[in-house]
Amino acid sequence: MLREGEVLPARTLRDMLRLQKFPLMKSTTDKVRLSALYARWQRGLMSYEGLPQSELKLYVSQRALPPILGQKKTVNVLKAQLEQADDGTTFSRFSDLPPEIRRIIYDLHFQFLDPRSRTYKYQPPITLASRGIRCESLPLFYERCEFLIRTSTNQHAQRIFNIALQTEGRAFLKATSAQDFARIRRMRIDFYDLGISLQMDLTNKTTPISISWYSRTLYPVDPEHNHRKRKDRLSAELLKIGLRVAAREGPLKLRTSDLKLLHETSWRILRDGWE
Repeated sequence: MLREGEVLPARTLRDMLRLQKFPLMKSTTDKVRLSALYARWQRGLMSYEGLPQSELKLYVSQRALPPILGQKKTVNVLKAQLEQADDGTTFSRFSDLPPEIRRIIYDLHFQFLDPRSRTYKYQPPITLASRGIRCESLPLFYERCEFLIRTSTNQHAQRIFNIALQTEGRAFLKATSAQDFARIRRMRIDFYDLGISLQMDLTNKTTPISISWYSRTLYPVDPEHNHRKRKDRLSAELLKIGLRVAAREGPLKLRTSDLKLLHETSWRILRDGWE
């Protein structure tokens, strides 16, 4: 999802729209126009690109749109008229829908969020629409989405909760209340300094934490059997932590202190005997 004020290169926008199979004309290369079309795709609106004039006229007629005075019904005018009508369309009875239907709408919306927007401090615009919608949708945003935290032992990095985090991770934790953070169920934690990535899924009652190894440069001379022992020991220790977190009563489970414990445990086991 594009954040406010963010403009991607035209080629990137075209590639993203093609990936989503959003109808697009080969002649559409203007960055402003592509940004507008990308915004339409994000909102679930249709594309009128490439439609013949006769079909555009039919859409205008079916929707009983008034003619634009002083302008001929060219393809570009008809497209602009339909897009403007789409932008002005409102649904004032959303709150009248059953709570179950509103929950499904929130879930679908969060599924199509750009993963980058879950890393930064920005909350989805839908959670800011009104107080009622925010109360319903914000908990689901944290419960349904997967979040990414990257850590490093860079001494120049600002430390929060005694964990050295990259910039987006610090911004995310600063902007997220303890209650919202506690609602998170899925998180990926990349420990660059340790060469591991933890996948946390607190909805999984048997294996809430799994480990991916993407580097072994920290221990280039570690014998293979010792390396396997470290992996097994680390997996067992982190699984215990994950099970304790998942077993907490109520919807609020995750704490920022859990990140510190996961990092400290990983560091202690992987560096055991090497310092």
